[in-house]
Amino acid sequence: MYGDNMSERTFNLTALFSNHLTAVGVGKMKQTLKAENGDSYILEISVAKIPNKPLYQDRAWLAKEYVDKQRTMQEIADQFGVTPMSIHGWVRKFDIPSRPRGRRTPSN
Repeated sequence: MYGDNMSERTFNLTALFSNHLTAVGVGKMKQTLKAENGDSYILEISVAKIPNKPLYQDRAWLAKEYVDKQRTMQEIADQFGVTPMSIHGWVRKFDIPSRPRGRRTPSN
């Protein structure tokens, strides 16, 4: 696909993008790179901030998902690979009113 052996071509990405790699938020960068032999390469990188804690540990996010969007604790737990009891613990910690157990119906 690329013709030559790409391992022979190395670029110092940290030097090129160090100011973007520590940026807060989400962004995209595009850089044209020139190899010593004159070949040009376009490098595109997406950058996103990695949260320090899972979103379900944020009261506003959990309330929006559980109360406003009516997602179940199981659905939220599955999104993060944790148990529904973990989500239940955070719902209780944040004093978010919990719904009765069981299947969702239009009335609950």
